[in-house]
Amino acid sequence: PTLTQEFVSMGDIETNASIGLPDAQQLGIADRIETNDRRLLDAVWHNHSIWCTFQIERNGLTKAYWVKLRTVSSAELAVFADGGAIAAEDIAGNGTSTLYPALAINSRGIVVFGFSASAPTIYAGAYVTLRDDVNDPKGMVRGSQVVQEGLAPYKRYYGKPENRWGD
Repeated sequence: PTLTQEFVSMGDIETNASIGLPDAQQLGIADRIETNDRRLLDAVWHNHSIWCTFQIERNGLTKAYWVKLRTVSSAELAVFADGGAIAAEDIAGNGTSTLYPALAINSRGIVVFGFSASAPTIYAGAYVTLRDDVNDPKGMVRGSQVVQEGLAPYKRYYGKPENRWGD
């Protein structure tokens, strides 16, 4: 097989793409959680589409983001079909950062997104949301559900300057 690189326009999805991703605040301590960068974090091929997750900057926060790329032909590999932020403001309001998203999709087109969330009012924890690709409006996910709430501030430096999380 031959791999070909193709750029797919998704429009303006970030507030300020020229800055690094803001580290996430957390309850109880000033140490922020390292958010790393904008690399692709997960991808799944399903029903002639490629679903991907990564992180973006939106209004001074890191937000998990998902994209559905519809595959077209060998001449035009993919086109943007749908996508949106996993804002998760139902967890801790407008200051919620969402981090390190992953996804799974079933045969009925139900996509489940797992992600971490942190905010000045909560400890970092694990959450999930879903979208019904057949019935939900474009760009939307459903309400967040708790997998495991954070129980204490997260502080793991391992002798380095970053408070690493997610990898």
